[in-house]
Amino acid sequence: MHAQDFLKTYNATTPTDPCGDGVCPLVAPTTYPIPIDANVNNAIPPHPTLNYLPTDPAYQFTMWGGTITGTGSFVVSQGSYSAGAYSSTSSTSILVTFTASSTEAVLAWGGNISTHSDWGIGQTAVNISGSPYHERLSSGLNNNFHDNTDNTDSTLGNGDRSMKLGPDAFSSRLTVIKVGNPVDPNTFFPFTMSQPQGANCATPFSLAANGSSQTCNLIGVSGPFTVTEIPTAPGDYKWGLTSIVCTSIGDPPVGTFTLNQSLPVNAPTPGSVTFSIDTSLQQDVTCTFTQQAQTNSVAIQSRP
Repeated sequence: MHAQDFLKTYNATTPTDPCGDGVCPLVAPTTYPIPIDANVNNAIPPHPTLNYLPTDPAYQFTMWGGTITGTGSFVVSQGSYSAGAYSSTSSTSILVTFTASSTEAVLAWGGNISTHSDWGIGQTAVNISGSPYHERLSSGLNNNFHDNTDNTDSTLGNGDRSMKLGPDAFSSRLTVIKVGNPVDPNTFFPFTMSQPQGANCATPFSLAANGSSQTCNLIGVSGPFTVTEIPTAPGDYKWGLTSIVCTSIGDPPVGTFTLNQSLPVNAPTPGSVTFSIDTSLQQDVTCTFTQQAQTNSVAIQSRP
């Protein structure tokens, strides 16, 4: 099972303030990119795929009172990792090097909590009893802080922090995919989504007819969703919506998808699908809207 699977910026998912108790020096923080953990990307499927730029604000170490000068690579420091499989108990570590500009320094980051959407049902933090997953600050070899200036070690004490999820800590994922026949990356189709209060999925949005997609992650509320394509953008009149196909995983998966129009329909007639997600059942949904380009034919008659 997977608990905390990779690192992100301390407030990338949940608003928080590492300086809330006045522990940070009164200086502007500096940042340094969190490297991609290759073990996550090479794990036995299913697994999350980490693919971000060093400038991505969601994947940064943040420091007050110092400047981070480098990091090592992620390594499995306890347990084992072989052929894409982690041992039943393992720890992953990374070395961070910084230059202090104050007598006090604060380093902040966030641990991403695993989800079934990435690792599969029954393989994530919600399936782990108690709070046996932790993060801690230590050196690469022990619990000491190593000063590269004078080559001395200072004890950090036990900076271990454990976490336990609440009984409602389930989430779901909704993905909308746009397919064109033929593929057309230059024609975009507008979409809207109705959703339960608190779902916070982006709406409206547009997708090109080239397999592009829109994903709403970490849906934490259950209820009905309706995804509607409204083909009113320039160039949409040349297309017809031929199918809406939805699939689901879950325990059990979503079983009913209701098409609100008879297909096919031609622009500007909308097409939509309605379904309900129960996050406690770890239900994810993927809906694919397929568009067919209309062809015009002209009959030519010749006379002798």
